[in-house]
Amino acid sequence: MARRDVTLGLVGLLNVLVGGVVIWGGGQEAYFYWPDAPLNVAVGSTGALAGVLVALSGAGLWLRRSGARSLAFAAGGGTVIVHAVGMLFGFIGVPGLLIGVAYPVFVMVWVVRSGTGTPGLEERPDERRGSGEKGRDLRMTSVVA
Repeated sequence: MARRDVTLGLVGLLNVLVGGVVIWGGGQEAYFYWPDAPLNVAVGSTGALAGVLVALSGAGLWLRRSGARSLAFAAGGGTVIVHAVGMLFGFIGVPGLLIGVAYPVFVMVWVVRSGTGTPGLEERPDERRGSGEKGRDLRMTSVVA
């Protein structure tokens, strides 16, 4: 159990650091191309937003919050999409590809492997099947006379 806590804290800290780098890069892209290139501004500001979500998920993982795994998974997906679009248009190079695609994919795989499955999609027993009056289960049961 102690190893999992250390890993959770380490991934949380790395998410905060990588989120800060993505915020910095996206903010610079949006700021420097503001009046001239709207596509650069859109990709940069969306990247900065994805960086904020990555950093927040890192803080949540570090503090062991309940929704942090789902946020880390979603933030990783958003970061991958933004960086793939930036790579497609030539705004982002290989270092940005490593920080913005490889690391979030690693975190997404780690989140799925460390828990019970894809975060946010776990089945809840009360919602999985219909329930009768006063919360009774409607499954068929055998009756012994």
